[in-house]
Amino acid sequence: MVVKSLNVKGFPYPIVVHGSCYGMRSRRNKEVGHRLEDSNLKQQEYWNKLWTTQNWASRDSLGEMIDYVKFRHLLNILPMKGSSIEIGCGSARVSSWLALKGYETFAMDYSKQALITAKNSYFQLSLSGDFVCADAFKLPFKNETFNIVLSTGLLEHFSDPFPIVREMTRILKVRGLFYADIVPKKFSTFRLLRRLGEKVLNVGLNSDEMFENRLNQKQIEKLLTANGLSNVHVYGMGVIVPSLKSIQLLRSPNLGKETLKKRCYWNYVKWLDKTKLGSLLGWYFFCYGWK
Repeated sequence: MVVKSLNVKGFPYPIVVHGSCYGMRSRRNKEVGHRLEDSNLKQQEYWNKLWTTQNWASRDSLGEMIDYVKFRHLLNILPMKGSSIEIGCGSARVSSWLALKGYETFAMDYSKQALITAKNSYFQLSLSGDFVCADAFKLPFKNETFNIVLSTGLLEHFSDPFPIVREMTRILKVRGLFYADIVPKKFSTFRLLRRLGEKVLNVGLNSDEMFENRLNQKQIEKLLTANGLSNVHVYGMGVIVPSLKSIQLLRSPNLGKETLKKRCYWNYVKWLDKTKLGSLLGWYFFCYGWK
């Protein structure tokens, strides 16, 4: 395995690159393998472009508001201390908040551009962390390494996320916490408002460019238990109140420091989280279990 550092101007610590960040698993059928590789390359291009075109590390954004709501729920189930790794970390906002709480944090992604964004999230909070570029299908860590293994908005982007969950649980310590929020392609008030924003406000969100599976609540529960996790919980969350203000909020990625805290819970119907109606209308599933 080739290991090298990717130094990024303006940041004091490197990204560790393990082998090929975009490595595909081998296939006996070369023709199928080439088709899969072509599809994977398109996804690489999409994600690198996505992380390049917007300031995802912004501390005053809609993305931060959504992640903050998730983190508030996550605080209730975290172990007291230990190490964590976020697979497919993207902006790594959740990991940076874990670092603020004193956890030893690792952030992993296969997009180098995403890792630059993740480093910026840490840099803004004057934090240090470990950043790894690697393939989620073959994580470069020993068995039972971390107390917390998490992903935020990752598992919905694979037609078969089972191998990734298997790798995540492999590197999780016994009695460690597995957490994932999964955003499958399903009806939600959030998606409805995004579509209205595209039509009414003429906002092009390019939501059709990324692949999303259609996992439901029971399928997610089976996915986690099949990988050896116990006491599994899967809740529907993230119901957005339908209104013109909600559409305008989804249109504008930046909220501003003054309005961020005020709006943090404003557009969430909190009493619908963890209910059947929340599973029906919510944007994502909040999922966790223990090894």
